[in-house]
Amino acid sequence: MVHFCFYFGFVFWWGSYLRKKTKRILIGLWLAAVGYGIIMEVCQFAFTQNRSADLWDVLANTIGASVGLWVFSLKK
Repeated sequence: MVHFCFYFGFVFWWGSYLRKKTKRILIGLWLAAVGYGIIMEVCQFAFTQNRSADLWDVLANTIGASVGLWVFSLKK
């Protein structure tokens, strides 16, 4: 739930800041959020001993970013 909420907020609030921008920029924002989430999970796997990568976290990040973009598009 935390991952969903964080990525929802990330995309929704940045989308609100960039609201006058093109659809292409908003898709880039979504890709940046999802890519960041994937990179963080890979880093947890590769560079830490007390944390582990979790595909469910990646899924929650992606769903949160997607719903954030969708809600933002409804707001326009």
